[in-house]
Amino acid sequence: MIFSRRIFCIATIPILYSSPTSFGYHEDTLPEGPPEAGFGLTMEEATSGWLSLFDSTTDYGWIKGKVSNNSLIEGSFSLPLTDCKLKLSSKEKSSILLGDKIHHINPNNPAIIESSSSNKILKIESGSLKEVSMFPLNLKTQFNGKDLSGWKEIIRKGKSQAKWQIADGKISATGGPAALELENQLHANMIIRIKVSTKARHSNGGVFFRCIPGDFMNGYEAQIYNRCDENNPAKPTKWATGAIDDRMQARRLISRDFQPFSMTVIAHGPRIAVWVNGFQTVSWIDTREKSDNPRKGLRIEAGSIQIQSHDPMTNMEIHEFSSRNW
Repeated sequence: MIFSRRIFCIATIPILYSSPTSFGYHEDTLPEGPPEAGFGLTMEEATSGWLSLFDSTTDYGWIKGKVSNNSLIEGSFSLPLTDCKLKLSSKEKSSILLGDKIHHINPNNPAIIESSSSNKILKIESGSLKEVSMFPLNLKTQFNGKDLSGWKEIIRKGKSQAKWQIADGKISATGGPAALELENQLHANMIIRIKVSTKARHSNGGVFFRCIPGDFMNGYEAQIYNRCDENNPAKPTKWATGAIDDRMQARRLISRDFQPFSMTVIAHGPRIAVWVNGFQTVSWIDTREKSDNPRKGLRIEAGSIQIQSHDPMTNMEIHEFSSRNW
């Protein structure tokens, strides 16, 4: 398991929450503390979909990266950037290469750059970067806030064990196991953004992608499970929120139960990355032999997207869901 080191922002206002009094948590502060955000992001930015590409301490997510004095001085980001907005800042006069174009950054004067629809690699050419963040553009909203148009339920066998309802413009998912599949849309290289809140302590769910269409959750899964060991976010429980289930652990627990959080998944070929509240929890390359079923091996072919309601204790709300090809 990989843990992070001083690479997050913590809200300064205590967060209170309510849950069934039978759990004994009513109006107590969460044992793990308040929710967190990616480095350099406000909580509002983090929950709206901004992604921090540098954590101020490590080169996680970068290729041949090098960090000095809390700044990146070398490296290329591991994913090509397409159709997005970038915000970069430096302590010194610096330059970056985005695709085939050089961009200059003045000291302590953040630069805002938009990347076109073609895939472009971000590379440090000179100087350094103290903050790097990215906002993906032109995602398609897949939930209309009124009904489940465009989605269909997938169950393992027999009667569904989950209940899907629309409440206050959100999808309420209780019980399980079952899944909702996005109909008539297949994605290979993709970006998915979900804003969700759990309504019960340690509620379990997830987002499946590159699934075998119509199959019960035969895909990669970005996990939703806000739990850590010893109430320490640096010790996320096995397959905690932001992990790729059965494949790659999250390196920190960023989200908290009862508080809305954003999770973003980018899959590009065999490389998969996940962010929670703008903090990168996973940077992983699937090196397994190819298989039609991602549960058994590498799948880079297009597949469906599914939302999982894991078990009888699952209770969560999906506020927003959007995606596009990457």
